[in-house]
Amino acid sequence: MKKIFGILAIFIVAILALVGVAYAGRVTSTNYKITTGDAASKGYATSTNYKLYSATGQPGPIGTATKSNYKLQAGSVRSFFSAGPDTDNDTIPDGLDNCPQDTNPDQLNTDGDGFGNVCDSDDDNDSMPDTYEQANACLNPLVANATANPDGDELINYAEMVVGTNPCTANPELALDSDSDGFKDGKERYMGTDQADACSDNSTDPAWPPDINNNKLVNIIDVLFFGGHMGAKIGESNYDKRYDFDANGTINIIDVLFFGPYMTKTCT
Repeated sequence: MKKIFGILAIFIVAILALVGVAYAGRVTSTNYKITTGDAASKGYATSTNYKLYSATGQPGPIGTATKSNYKLQAGSVRSFFSAGPDTDNDTIPDGLDNCPQDTNPDQLNTDGDGFGNVCDSDDDNDSMPDTYEQANACLNPLVANATANPDGDELINYAEMVVGTNPCTANPELALDSDSDGFKDGKERYMGTDQADACSDNSTDPAWPPDINNNKLVNIIDVLFFGGHMGAKIGESNYDKRYDFDANGTINIIDVLFFGPYMTKTCT
């Protein structure tokens, strides 16, 4: 009987040699699980259903592993899987790299938008570019602070970026009402209405904030324009600063209430 087993063992080793499997002993655990391992750097397959191929290039699979109880022969299993290209040489394959063109082995992604900080122009996703925040000492490119107002003037940080004033130094001129139409200059500059003109000259001349359609009359028609923008915030596709009357970064019922004193009134 021992002879028979010995012959069988030699026969099995010969067969394995022919198909190109490196035979260097067996994994001693009887419940061996293939795991993802360091997949990010080595490119291991993440599926639990594997096909094992000969290391020497056998065209067909040796077998398909579908269960969690394996006996695997030792050898260079890593050679079966390819990590793929790594353009920026940061040890993260391009397919897994959140900045494949820029070296960032830490893969830091502050805002969780899928783009690593080193290739993201707005790391905190607050709609203010990193370059703008880095140029102003009171701002932080890693902290979403678009609606903060560190200088305490008429406008929040994002609005100051839009109108071109310094977000770190109070700008008292923003609190003026140059055209005496009931709306401060800072708010008008942000909304896009003419701070020096209290009434529209034509349908393409936004001058009086509550006169949305520029017909010199404030009525329910103007309010209806808010329909598609209610609840919108800075950075969202339906946010339009023209409807953000208090310039706080969110369009809501508070902005609609600004119409109260002007309903049915006209300008000249």
